[in-house]
Formats: sequence, C-alpha cells, structure tokens
Amino acid sequence: FYRVFFAAVVVGGWLLVSGGWRELTMLGREKLRQVALQGLLLTANWLLFLSAFEFTEVATVELLGYTGPVFVAALTPFVTGDRFDRRIVVPIALSLCGIAIIMLRHGFTLGTSRQALGAALAACSSLTYAGLLLRSKRLLHGISSAALMFGQYAVASVALLPLVIHSYATGGAPTSPTAYGALATLGVVHTALAGFLFFSGLRAVRADHAGVLMYAEPV
Repeated sequence: FYRVFFAAVVVGGWLLVSGGWRELTMLGREKLRQVALQGLLLTANWLLFLSAFEFTEVATVELLGYTGPVFVAALTPFVTGDRFDRRIVVPIALSLCGIAIIMLRHGFTLGTSRQALGAALAACSSLTYAGLLLRSKRLLHGISSAALMFGQYAVASVALLPLVIHSYATGGAPTSPTAYGALATLGVVHTALAGFLFFSGLRAVRADHAGVLMYAEPV
C-alpha cells in the first residue's frame, strides 16, 4: 500500500506542477476503465507475489516469478500484434538457467500443500506480471506515462486501503520513523522514479524485449 500510495502522491504532484493533470480530465470512459483495471491487476500481482513468500521458500518464489518474461514473449503476438521474435528464445533460455543456478542452491521445495500453494501464488504472479507489461505497452499508445502511473497507483492504493486499516487495527502496521522512511523510499525511488524510467523505455522497445531485459534484476 505505501509503495503505491507514496508513488501516487509523487506522480500526482508532478502532474499538477507540469500541467499534465488536464490529460486526466480529457480521458474517455473506456480509457479510464482500462487504467483502473491496470491498477487492480497491479494490486493482484503484488498480493500474489508477496503472499507467496509466506508459504514457501524464497528460491521457489523467485524462480517461478521470473517465468513472467516467458509469458510476455509467448503472448506478445496476440496482444500487441508484433510478430514473434525468435532471437529472444536463446536469451530467455540462458536467463532462466541462470536464475535456476542462483536460486536452486537455496532449495526448491513443493513437499507440502502449504509449499505447493506458495508456488501456485508465485506462478500466478508471473502471469499477472505478463498481463501488466503487455497491457501497459498497449495503453501507452494513447496516454502519457505519468497519467497511466498515477491512475494505476491511485486505484491500487484505494484497493489496498481496507487491508491497511485492518493491519493498524490488529497491530500489524509500521511503528517506527525508520520504517516509514524506508516505505517512502520504496514508493518515491523504487516505484515512482523507477516507473518513469520503465515506461519511458517501454515506449521505445517491444514488450518481449523489455521482458528479457528484466532478467538484469538478479545481477
């Protein structure tokens, strides 16, 4: 919640200062619906991914989570209309092998029903990641990066608010200034600023190429 909340505040401030808020008032009903759906998909993606860590090992979650670019590559021709690029097969295969080498030393386990549930959540998170990336590529044809980011972050904040209220009511919320500072950093730097960089790059490259470049994260 705090990641998307702080990011929405920063991006919203930028829209006010730059005058980009006018774009939001001119978006049609269908475009607004698509942006709102993007926010709900983002919420589902992070809920699935972060919840998976509660049920199984980090190695299992990361290994399955990084299958997202594979789905992006497979679905790109159907979503964006771009022809399948056979050149990405080798980079994806090498990257998956690299992820396996990094992660399997920490253990890949599906021995219990709880671990299997965690693996299923991680696999579903990779599918929602693919959906986010492909939908973003398509939406960016008719909307600015800032408007798309603000819309999806604002919707995700509203969607997650009930869970935050419950966390505060049950004593599971942050309590120290250091924790809030870390959360603000996650929102401002690793969500808002990183989002500007990512969406700006996504405008210039194919979705499947962007997916392959995501394998630089473990490095």
